[in-house]
Amino acid sequence: TPAGDYEPRAPAWRRYCDLAPGVGRVRETLDPPLTPPYTVIDWDAVRTAYVGYSSRGGTGVREYALTAFPGTAYYDNNVQYFGSEGWIDAFAQANIDGVFEHHPSHDPYGNHETDDLETRAAVFETTVLEQVSTSLIMGLIETAAAGSVAAWDAAAAVYTGCGEDSGADLEDTLYGQSDAVGLHFGTIQKGDSPGASLTNTEVMQAFQAGYSPESAAMISRAVQRTAWQSLLRYAHLIDRHFKYEMDWLETQGKGWAAWRVLEAAVARDDPERAAAITAVFAMQEAAPEPLMPNNYCYILNVLEEDLGLANDEAFGVFTDAMSVDCESMAPVIIEFEEDHDHDHDRDRDRD
Repeated sequence: TPAGDYEPRAPAWRRYCDLAPGVGRVRETLDPPLTPPYTVIDWDAVRTAYVGYSSRGGTGVREYALTAFPGTAYYDNNVQYFGSEGWIDAFAQANIDGVFEHHPSHDPYGNHETDDLETRAAVFETTVLEQVSTSLIMGLIETAAAGSVAAWDAAAAVYTGCGEDSGADLEDTLYGQSDAVGLHFGTIQKGDSPGASLTNTEVMQAFQAGYSPESAAMISRAVQRTAWQSLLRYAHLIDRHFKYEMDWLETQGKGWAAWRVLEAAVARDDPERAAAITAVFAMQEAAPEPLMPNNYCYILNVLEEDLGLANDEAFGVFTDAMSVDCESMAPVIIEFEEDHDHDHDRDRDRD
């Protein structure tokens, strides 16, 4: 990778090289078609790509979503919190089946018949990329504590997609996700070649060092840092959508999927806080009530004061929100339009 190389030592890591291509196949099915009907996603094709029984072959993401690590902290905590050993798969299947409740947004000019389309797609894409990979990596690095070199190698394979020389697209990995959010946090180091986030540099150095409690802790913190960076960014975006009365559903969906990476761990230590954040990002019939003074400042305060993650050099500074002064931010009360069936064309005529 641009952030450094890793040389595996045990052959069992190779099965994890199929994850990134599997994520890529799913993401392709989530792209709206270029021919009529333009706004229709074939959810049967999404399910096929997710399960893995496609004509193009390859292991499906579902197999990895169902990988269990009983006796490890991250896995056991999520099983207890979500009430299922296959909590990621249950969430993914519910999305495919279209059973999530959703609010029809408040965009007066939106096409409310397809409001949930881009939201469901955003949630599913983040689920197969971030939730599955995070669960695998957290489970594997804890398994490596028992002396399993293969587990350490496998964690590196999941994080990098087995590297650029394997043919995988880094965009379909947590490595690529860290670079993507790093662009918004000023943490991309250019060097002599394509840049890499500070988080990715830390992670690759930790993998290269081999298993130790310190290396495992660094990787665990880095994986969670990327999820928090994503959540903070989506919190800022949804604040802006609320303020300027823009359609916020897709942003809410992306935030929800990123939050589920962290939700169980936060709920273990502070159930009230976890419930408040969930109430903002979970798809639901009612419009969410913003956190105070707004979503961005609330989550930033959690990161700075309680978790200390925002103080890491590798966290960076969220440049998109440099103008937001949380110290003097007054609570913003958002009033949402309740009648979503009014005549949109008539509203345009009034304008």
